[in-house]
Parts: sequence; structure tokens; C-alpha cells
Amino acid sequence: MIGQWWFLAPTFLLMLVALVLPGVFWTRAGTRSALVAVGAAPAFTFGVVTALSVLYSRASIRWEAATVLPVLGMCALLGALTWFGLHVRRASGGAWRPGMPLAEAIGTRSPLGAVQRTVRGATWGAVALGSALAALPMLGACDKEGEKAISVAPVEISPDTACELDGMLLADYPGPKGQIHFADTPEPAFYCDTMEVLNTLMHPEEVRKITAVYVQDMGKADWDHPEGHWIDARTAIYVEGSSRLGSMGPTFGSFSNEEDAKAFIAKYGGKLLHMKDITPEMVDLRGGANMDHSM
Repeated sequence: MIGQWWFLAPTFLLMLVALVLPGVFWTRAGTRSALVAVGAAPAFTFGVVTALSVLYSRASIRWEAATVLPVLGMCALLGALTWFGLHVRRASGGAWRPGMPLAEAIGTRSPLGAVQRTVRGATWGAVALGSALAALPMLGACDKEGEKAISVAPVEISPDTACELDGMLLADYPGPKGQIHFADTPEPAFYCDTMEVLNTLMHPEEVRKITAVYVQDMGKADWDHPEGHWIDARTAIYVEGSSRLGSMGPTFGSFSNEEDAKAFIAKYGGKLLHMKDITPEMVDLRGGANMDHSM
């Protein structure tokens, strides 16, 4: 978690600079308080960004860092020059005359009293704390996304892995296997046949959020003893009606690409299907226990 936070620190600082810098000098030019200027700067920047988005859209200019950041940089530079010019005018009672020392042109500031220093320090501390708290949701989301990425990775089958529906040991039967990762459980539910996976997706007994679904790529895995080669079940290519059997008897062969599926069809027969082509009736498991090879 801490490592992810440090990894995002440069991005957060860049976002903070991009949010504050373009507007801080313009707002500082109109107020003597740096705190007020920093607080109002994001509103100014958002106004500039909104105007740019409209102009870019009408001019058909792509909205990307390479086209936006230079404009924001120029805005910050012009704001800095404007602030400097106005500050010099206020401090010196007129324009900056050639040869005038810079310190004299800018003028000296009255020293702060103890109470003012305390108040100013507390205010700047509150600004820093508020910025850090504003970043917490982004950092927390990063942690959750990292955990989610780990949790939805396919899990390999062990000799003891049993089927979610009938308790059969997956390693004892041929044909492609499957696994479904539900959001409410840390471990995936395994299935000894693609028929069971597809049936579960199309005939859920209860509504549960699914984070990932995997089947095995039989263009790479051994049909009789498939291991590994997990692919997304929703984007896989399927073959129905081949002569090859799975744990439930007739099954759907699963493949990562059409070339392997067509080569399989040429050898074992069947029909090529995409996920959208499969209907609930095609994966009906009624009487499925009687189709097990173990029976």
C-alpha cells in the first residue's frame, strides 16, 4: 500500500501544480494574501480549462497533455509577469524605472507579529492537510484496484480442486475446465466442464457480481489432462458438437482464436460459436449428473 502511494506521489504533485500554478499569479495580482490566491487559483484554472475545452472542440484540436499543458504554462507565465508588474507599481508608486534595484522596486514587507505567524502557519498547514486528504480517495482506489487485479487472476487447478456443482475432482476428467470469480468470495468457484460455466452464467441461481470468468484454451492445453492456458470466457471462441467429450459428456471446446477452433473442427467436427451465439437452452444441465463419465 505504502509503495503504491509513493509511486503516485509524482503524479499527485504534478496534478497539484497544474491545478494551482496557472491561476495563482493572476489571483495574487488582485490580492495581497498568498493564502487567498492559492485558495482561489483552482477556480481560475478550472475556468481556463473549461474555456479551452470549448475552443479545442470547435477547432478540432485533440485534448491531450501535449496541447493543454503548454497553454496552461503560458497562462502561468503571463500571470507571473502581470503580478510582478502590479506588485512593483504598488510598491514603488509607479512603473519600474531602469536601473532601480529589484528589492527597492518590489518593496519590503512589514515583519509579522507572533500571532500572525501562528495563524499563517496554521492556515498553510490546513491547506497542506486538505490537499493530502483530497488525495486519499485516489490512493485508496489504487489500493483497491491492485487488490482487485490480484483477486481476479486465474488460479491453477490442484489435484484436490473440486467442482462447485457436483464435487467432482477436476483433474480426474478430460476436457476444458472453468472458474468464476465472484466479488463476494476470495477464492474462485471451479467447474469441471465449460457447459457448467456457461450454464452458471446464463442460469444463475442467485444474482452475484462476477469479476472474472475463465476457461481453458484447448488450442494450447492437452484435452485429456488440461493444465493452465486460462482465457476470458466471455471473449473465447467455442466449438459445439465435436466428437471430443468432457466430464459431462458432450461439451463446448474453448479456444482463444478462430484458427485453432477451425483446426479442431476439421479434425473432430462441430460448429464454431461466439459467446453471443450461445443460448441458455444449449447449456441446459437438466439430467447433467447422468451424463458424468463417472456414471
